[in-house]
Amino acid sequence: MRVKLRRRVVAQTIAVVVSVAGISTITILRESNLRASLLEQEQHRVVDIGIEHNLPAILDLTISRVRDGARIEILQQSGESMLLSLPDTWRRGEVRGARIIDIISEDPTFGFARWTIPPDVSVSFMVDTAPEQIVVHNPSAVPLQVLVTDIDLAEETVSRDVVLILEGTSPVL
Repeated sequence: MRVKLRRRVVAQTIAVVVSVAGISTITILRESNLRASLLEQEQHRVVDIGIEHNLPAILDLTISRVRDGARIEILQQSGESMLLSLPDTWRRGEVRGARIIDIISEDPTFGFARWTIPPDVSVSFMVDTAPEQIVVHNPSAVPLQVLVTDIDLAEETVSRDVVLILEGTSPVL
């Protein structure tokens, strides 16, 4: 009787160990897939920007690249304050057209900080890793015109583009 009981305990112990090992393997694989996905996005340096506004607006976006970093200047041209959701790693720099205390940032959520930018104000941001692509999200039901200037100081090149986003998402860089 004791032998059967010991065999049963040993068999149950082995089953538990195998189950734990299986669950651990699945967890590690899922975590490594998530890391791989985040690493791939970081390596491609894709940046998402959300823009909330009620009136038709123009957003002038100038990216000045030097080495791996960049200075990104955003000038919003509308008759109202605009809400911009930007990566929380971007550090605010110079402000033109308003007092610096008028540029309000909410606490970061999900990796983004939500900034309130008054009309006709320019704000610059410093980033350690220059984006290769910027995707603008316009959930508003009114048009957004994005004027993009991409300056590469090392290569001494400048490129310009204009993107009209009626509603939805569009890469601008």
